[in-house]
Amino acid sequence: MSLIVRKLSVPLGECHIVEDASLTVEPGNLTGLIGANGAGKSTLMRAIAGLLPDAKGEVRLDDITTASLTPRQLAHRLAYLPQGQQVDWSLTVRDVVGLGRFPFQGRFGRPSAEDRAIVEDTIGRLGLSAIAERAATSLSGGERALVLLGRALAARTPYLFADEPTAALDPARQLEVIDLLSAEAKSGKGILVVLHDLNLASRYLDQVIVMHRGRIIADGPPAEVLCEDTLQTAYGITPLTGESDGQRWLIPWRRT
Repeated sequence: MSLIVRKLSVPLGECHIVEDASLTVEPGNLTGLIGANGAGKSTLMRAIAGLLPDAKGEVRLDDITTASLTPRQLAHRLAYLPQGQQVDWSLTVRDVVGLGRFPFQGRFGRPSAEDRAIVEDTIGRLGLSAIAERAATSLSGGERALVLLGRALAARTPYLFADEPTAALDPARQLEVIDLLSAEAKSGKGILVVLHDLNLASRYLDQVIVMHRGRIIADGPPAEVLCEDTLQTAYGITPLTGESDGQRWLIPWRRT
């Protein structure tokens, strides 16, 4: 079943940070939210994830309204990676990734053999095996970002939200992470990401949702949505585009 959002609004005083947002995240698709700073992308993602109690509208997940689910029930269906989250506790990389399994553990929070196997698999997929016993607080910003992504991936939920998952990473790691998220989508999960890299959006996303001043102004395949008119409205830029190996690339070229 799809994740369906209908007329979602987030108030701030007499104004709205997000207004009348409607969208669908399909299983099997890598869907992206793009738009300028302050457009409302992160707020919309948090509202869909059930983290903003003042939000108005409806979110349906597997034909159930998320408002009717307990936090644990929602955590069984949707994992969320916030933007710029820090690690402020002295846990190893393995233990931080293991936190992603917490909603699935019993009353005493003891990991099962399955939990441990999922954690090890996730650490391996992210190339973190060599630092699995290091304290997460000792890592670089990019390494910490990968560890926190690992925590979200370890939940193995049908839906995964990631807010700027490539922001702190070097170019090779950016490609590695977006490849991994694309593979997760192809396996049948519904993935929603916030991206600022228009080139990654053009090459990898199945669906692009463009926000401008709290509203969705475009929603569709990258080739249709990432056009000059939309990018001028959303960002005030003119893009340079081309194609390589059958993939369309896009570079912000000049301000308009």
